[in-house]
Amino acid sequence: MIDKRPAAIVRCTGVADVIAAIKAARAAGVNVAIRGGGHSVPGFGTADGAIVVDLGRMRGIRVDPATKTVRAE
Repeated sequence: MIDKRPAAIVRCTGVADVIAAIKAARAAGVNVAIRGGGHSVPGFGTADGAIVVDLGRMRGIRVDPATKTVRAE
């Protein structure tokens, strides 16, 4: 069983939410843990006392054929 207790969980729905969460964590001097789709090794998406940035609700994808890049948000 994973028993970690983050200070906060931020459920981001866009880039602005992610930026705000990271800025808040830096201002508070706490670590950040990133949770994507929830399919990583158990426990890697959280940390004691950290701010968990949950990207699970972000669904945007942009493809730029000219530069052959993809941005997922």
